[in-house]
Amino acid sequence: MILLLPPSETKKSGGIEASETWLELLAFEQLLSIRKRAIEALAKLSAMPDAARKLKVPARNLNDLVENQQLAQKPLLLPAIDRFDGVLFDALHDRGLKGSATEFNQLDLSRLGPNEVYLHTAIFGLIDLFDEIPNFRFTAGTALPGFSQLDWRSEHDPVWQSIATAGQDLIVDGRSSSYAKLAPVSQGLETIYLNVVSEDPSGVRRALNHFNKKAKGQFARAWLLYPAKLEDRKQLIEIASLAGLKAELTPGVLTLIAKP
Repeated sequence: MILLLPPSETKKSGGIEASETWLELLAFEQLLSIRKRAIEALAKLSAMPDAARKLKVPARNLNDLVENQQLAQKPLLLPAIDRFDGVLFDALHDRGLKGSATEFNQLDLSRLGPNEVYLHTAIFGLIDLFDEIPNFRFTAGTALPGFSQLDWRSEHDPVWQSIATAGQDLIVDGRSSSYAKLAPVSQGLETIYLNVVSEDPSGVRRALNHFNKKAKGQFARAWLLYPAKLEDRKQLIEIASLAGLKAELTPGVLTLIAKP
């Protein structure tokens, strides 16, 4: 089994200067060509006078455009697990509120189990959680000159094939709909979609936003720390329990029931 997660719009800057071959070191080398095209197109777009409007960059974050322009050169790299910030990744690292003793918690990598997590980004496609990537400003649904969603979809076909060939024939898909549309999982792979709801005392359930991300982060943390190889669907309920969440498994869907 593998777990797919969305990225976060919130990211940390900085890192270590990349080598000339940094892009070739990302997981799924089948995507190398489209990744090169994508970062070159984004770098050019970010240098245009109306880039902030097209990329929806607020005035306080204009430096993101500068970092986008550096993508085609030697950007600064951090592992994706450290690059991405925000609610989902705070929960993955078990961070507390600002000012708390756990505000800067980091996942203990020495405790990692054997189960894989991949992130779906709008500019690199599917990557490993520990791939080293630069800061960038680009999200699913944003137009990039010369690209369409169908480009990413077709380029991911060999990626799904390589996953199936490696014996990972069950995917737990926790991506948001906008990222899932970029590259739907191949029909040759069984997919269980991760759904998050809240439940009030009367049993009424509602879809969530903030707590959706938090629950997915908690689930991902438990997934990464689980010591044994995940091979049975029933283990997904155990993972949820370890994350402090109730869960229900129905055909094709794992529903996490979070406390609002």
